[in-house]
Amino acid sequence: MEKDFNKKLINAVLSNMPPKVKAASYLSDVLKLSRESVYRRIRGEIPFTIDEFAKLSVALGFSFDEIIGNANFGHAFFEFFANEKPPNEMYATMLEKYLELLEKIETTQMVDSVMSINRIPPNFYMLFDNLHKFVFYKWLNQYSGVPSNLHFSDIDVPPEIMSLQKRIRFNFSKLKRRTLILDPNTFLNQVKEIQYYYKMKLLNDEDLSLLKQEMNELVGLLENAAKTGTLGAYKTKTDIYLSFLSISANTCYYAYDDKVRTIIWIFIVNPIIIHNTNISDMQKKWLNFLKRQSTLISQSNEISQTEFFNQQRKYIEML
Repeated sequence: MEKDFNKKLINAVLSNMPPKVKAASYLSDVLKLSRESVYRRIRGEIPFTIDEFAKLSVALGFSFDEIIGNANFGHAFFEFFANEKPPNEMYATMLEKYLELLEKIETTQMVDSVMSINRIPPNFYMLFDNLHKFVFYKWLNQYSGVPSNLHFSDIDVPPEIMSLQKRIRFNFSKLKRRTLILDPNTFLNQVKEIQYYYKMKLLNDEDLSLLKQEMNELVGLLENAAKTGTLGAYKTKTDIYLSFLSISANTCYYAYDDKVRTIIWIFIVNPIIIHNTNISDMQKKWLNFLKRQSTLISQSNEISQTEFFNQQRKYIEML
């Protein structure tokens, strides 16, 4: 039993290694071990310790559920990044983890991606510089202990984070297929957030104008996707549904190769990531139910298309 567990752990470590990286060097750096000690663990001569397993699961993005074969013990393990680093480093770490997931998905032939959306999700923010800056600004303002009078115009997005944004933008556009289920008031929640900071005099008129412009551009991007059935430069096949029901949270279900992921955005860009197959199957069933309570507006239902996107533009005009 112990040998089987350790063998599964070794397989998980090797299969989740970053591309073009030598396993021994990488593991030696992460675990602070000599290469000989790393080789002995890879060969199965010495088992990984629980502490080493924890470090590797965080660094490589796999979970306990994957190692034990998603056995149903009535519990599910998940990833969530606690705020133990400086604000910029924490934000960059979250983007790096999401980028790693996108890069893994990109290499697969078949991907099932279904997303429920009740506000503009983080991956769409990445398509626009000022909207992304607003997310970064909110992160600093709300969760990192910075002064409450920090103005939007006073911050600069660090070059490292800008680079990650661009790489996420590129990889997100290359997804082979996606399904989006939109709340009827998707843009209203974002408008209210921007209004709050504007009324607090933390956004000036120029900031407001730039954010408003990019939100209108995003509406146009989604409207074009609804008309053509594709999204982005790579013409990703995109099905867009308009829910008749209010959607409680941004969530995403990914299935690729033999892996599944459920992502739930509770905080701005810091999601809860669940690897458990049973939980992901439940999430997929809920998303399928939500689709049945929705109307397809991709390349169809032009009246509903027009009404929805016109309503989102009216929300933006409230700014």
